Amino acid sequence: LQPIIQVSEFFSQQNTSNPTITLALDAVDSSGNAVSLPPQRDSRCVEWSWGESLTISAAYGDFSLFGISEKDPDRAGKRIEELLGEETLSQLHAQFQPSVIRNADPGSLEFEVTLPTKTVFLNLETVTLPGESNEIRLFSYFNDTTALRTAENQAKLFRQIIDAIPSWIFIKNTDHDYEWVNSSYANFYGATPQQCCGKNSVDLGVPREIAQGCTEKGIRGFWQDDDDVFKSGERKDILCEAIVVKGETKFLQTTKTPIEDPETGEQLLVGFCHDITYLKQVEARMGIELRHNKALCEIGKIVRQSENFGQDATLDVCEMLKESLDCDEVFIDLSKDVSFRAMASPSTIRHNVPIICKGVRLGRLTVEYKSDDNRYDDDVKALLIDAADKLATHLYGQKLIEETNFHANHDSLTGLPNRHYFTAQLEQAAKRAARENRLCAVALLDLDGFKRINDSLGHHIGDKLLFGVAERLKQIAAPNEVIARLGGDEFAILINDLESEEAGVEAGHRYLETIQRPFEVDGRDLNVGASFGISLYSDDDSGESTMLQRADSAMYYAKTSGRNQCQRFTQSIADQNNNRMLLEQALRRAMTSDDELFMVYQPMFDLKTQKPNGVEALVRWQDPERGMVMPSEFIPMAEESGLILQLSNWIMKRALSEIAQWNRDLDCPIQLSLNVTPPELEQYDFDTRVLRVLDEVGFDPHLLNLEVTETFMMKRFDEVSVRLGRLRAKGVQISIDDFGAGYSCMSYLQNLPIDCLKIDKSFIGMLDFDPAQHDAKKLAIAEMIVNLANSVGLKTVAEGIETENQLHHSIALGAETAQGYLLSRPLPEREAFDFFQSHQDE
Repeated sequence: LQPIIQVSEFFSQQNTSNPTITLALDAVDSSGNAVSLPPQRDSRCVEWSWGESLTISAAYGDFSLFGISEKDPDRAGKRIEELLGEETLSQLHAQFQPSVIRNADPGSLEFEVTLPTKTVFLNLETVTLPGESNEIRLFSYFNDTTALRTAENQAKLFRQIIDAIPSWIFIKNTDHDYEWVNSSYANFYGATPQQCCGKNSVDLGVPREIAQGCTEKGIRGFWQDDDDVFKSGERKDILCEAIVVKGETKFLQTTKTPIEDPETGEQLLVGFCHDITYLKQVEARMGIELRHNKALCEIGKIVRQSENFGQDATLDVCEMLKESLDCDEVFIDLSKDVSFRAMASPSTIRHNVPIICKGVRLGRLTVEYKSDDNRYDDDVKALLIDAADKLATHLYGQKLIEETNFHANHDSLTGLPNRHYFTAQLEQAAKRAARENRLCAVALLDLDGFKRINDSLGHHIGDKLLFGVAERLKQIAAPNEVIARLGGDEFAILINDLESEEAGVEAGHRYLETIQRPFEVDGRDLNVGASFGISLYSDDDSGESTMLQRADSAMYYAKTSGRNQCQRFTQSIADQNNNRMLLEQALRRAMTSDDELFMVYQPMFDLKTQKPNGVEALVRWQDPERGMVMPSEFIPMAEESGLILQLSNWIMKRALSEIAQWNRDLDCPIQLSLNVTPPELEQYDFDTRVLRVLDEVGFDPHLLNLEVTETFMMKRFDEVSVRLGRLRAKGVQISIDDFGAGYSCMSYLQNLPIDCLKIDKSFIGMLDFDPAQHDAKKLAIAEMIVNLANSVGLKTVAEGIETENQLHHSIALGAETAQGYLLSRPLPEREAFDFFQSHQDE
C-alpha cells in the first residue's frame, strides 16, 4: 500500500467507557520524502491526503468532528455536520465507537457527500491494528465509488430496457442451456430469468420432439438451427419457428447470431424472437376463406338459379358440399321436425349446423364423416357455418317475401284474407261467371252488438271475439267459398259456382246460425248476432265493385230492419238506400242554411204554481222538397252518418242564443233544457265546448239544464261523471231523461252529478185513470221514482202528460215539474216567447 502509513502513537485510554484519543502520523509525500507530523493534541482534527481517491483521516474524542481533505481549500477542515448528513454521522458513530471499546474492526461504510458540482459516493474502510497494552491502532481510508455506482445504475437501466422489450431475447451455449434471458422470454415459460439460466427448453417444458426434432413425424427442431449457427459461425434467420409449452403453441420469427464470451472465449448464441402467432392465425384464416370461397360461390350460384329453393336445389347444394369436403354424407333438412335420423354406423361422427337468420330457425345442415378421419377439423366446421349462413340469408329472404305477400293479402288479427285479396278474388270470380255463364254471390256481414262488447269489456276481449268469429266462419266454409275480414267487425264471403240463387241465401243463413251460438271468451259466454247482405252476380253487373255495393246496401237494410237477419239485395232496398243517401245530403245542406232547420220549444210548468218556468228545446226540419221531416227520421240517420255532432252543435248555439235573448227581454228568467246525445258526451272536450258557447252568447250557466239518457250514463259512468261534474261545478244542472226505462240502477244515483229525474212517459201513461178509483199497482212505479228522488235530494219532472188524470196524479205524487201536450205543444220560437210573455203579464 503506497504510501505506507504508520500509526506510531494513537491514543491512551483512561477508561474503557470514555476513551481519550491522541494521534500522530508519519508518512511520505508524493516525492517519497518522509514527512513527520507531530502530535496535534490541541487540534480537533488532523488530516492528510494522497492522490485523487485516498484520504487519510484521524478522529478522536466523541467523534463529533471529522475532516475530509479536498482540492477546494475552502472546505478543508470544516465541521463534519457541514459535509455529511445527520444520518451518515449516526452511522459513523455507531461504527467507530464499538471498535474503540471492544478493539474490533469497524468494517466498511458507504455514504455520499454532496459537493457544489456533483455528488460523490465514498466507501470508508477501517481496520484495527492490535497495539501494546492500552494502545489501539486504527487504519482508515476512503475509496471514491462514484464511477462504480454510475456503472451499476447504468447496468440496472440497461436490464430494465431489455426486460421491457416485448420480443424474446436469450443467450445460449453450445449445450443449448440458457446463459441469460430477458423477462418476456422467461414469462412464456412461467418462470423468472434467474430460473431459466442453466436450463434448456426441454427442462422448461418444451416437448423434446419440438426442440430436438423428430424425423419420423417430419418435425425439424429449433436446436438443429442452433447447431447450424454454431457450426457456420454466421447469423441465421428463421421465418417461422414453432415452440410449445404447456400445450400452447407459439410461432416465432427468430434471428440467431453467434457471439463469443469476452472473458472465457466460449461460443455463445444470441437470439431475438418476435411472436407472429396472430399473423399465422390471420394467414390460416385467409387460407380457409380462399378454400371456402369456391364452395360458397357455388352455393350462391345454385341459390340464384332456383326461384324457389326446393328439393332439386337442396340436392345440388348437398352434392357440392359433399364433394368439397370429401365427406361421407351431407343433407339439408328444412322441415320443422327437430328429431334426428339415425346415423349410418356407430363409427360415424355427425356435425349439425342450424340454418338461422335473424333469430328464425329455418332448418339444419348436417355432415357425417368417419370418426378416424383427421381431415375433418375446425376449418371444415367453419365452412359449414358459412354455408348455413348463406342458405339462411336466401331462405329468410324467400320466407320474408312469402310473409310479406301473406301480410299484404291477409288480416293480421284473424289470418283471414283482407279486403285487397278478397277484391281480387271477387274480380276473378265475376269475370269467370261472365265468361262461363256461372253464378256467384258475395255476402257481407256486420256483427250486431259488437261495439257494446268492445266498449264495455275492452278491446282485448273484442279482438278475441273477432278471432273466434273468424274461426267459426272458416270451420263451416265450403271449398268454393272464400272468407275475408274487411275491417272492424265486417266480414265478407265469396261463394263461387252456385247451383241456384236460393243457394246463396241458404249459405248466408248457414253462416248466420253459426254466429248466433254463444262464444266463450276468457270464461265469459258472449252473444252477438250478424246482419247479412247478399248480392248475386247477374248479366247487367258492371263488376266486383257493383256486387260489393249491392251487398253493402242489403246489409244496411238488414240492420235497419231489426238486425240479426239475412237480406238479399233487391231494387227496393237500393231505392231506400238511395233515399237515405239523398236525405243525408239534404241534411248537410240544411245545416248551412238559415231557412230549413229551426227550433221549437215545449214549455215546462211548475206544478205548485201551475205557471211555465222553462222550456225543452227541440229541432225541426222543413225540407223544400220533402216538406216537414220528422226528428224520428233524420236524427237516427244523423247518428249513423256521423252528422250528429255537427247537428248537436248547431242546436246548442241556436237554442242558447234565442233563450238568452228571451231572458234579456222578459222579467223572469227562463230555464232551458237541452238533450245531449251520446256522441257529444263521448267527446273529451264536451264540457269545455259547452262553457265556451255559454260565454259566447252570454247565457247564465245556472239556467241551463242538460238532459242525458239513463242508459248512456250507466254504460259510461266514470268518464261521463267527470265531464258532467265539471259542468255542474259551474252551475249547469243535469237531468236523467226517460228515467226508469233503462238500467234504473238506484245505487248510482247518490254518486252521479245530477239534479233531476225525468220520469219516463210510459209510467206517466199508467196514471190515466179516474182519481176516485185508487189503483196502487199503476201508481207504484211513478210513486217509487218520486220517493227515491226526494230521498236523495233530487227534483222530478213528469213528462208526456196528455190527460187531466195524469196531471192530477203527478201533482198528488209530489212531482215538481211537468210537460206534455195537455199543458202545451212545442211552439216555434216567436210563439213560445209570446206564450211566456203573456203568462208573465198575467
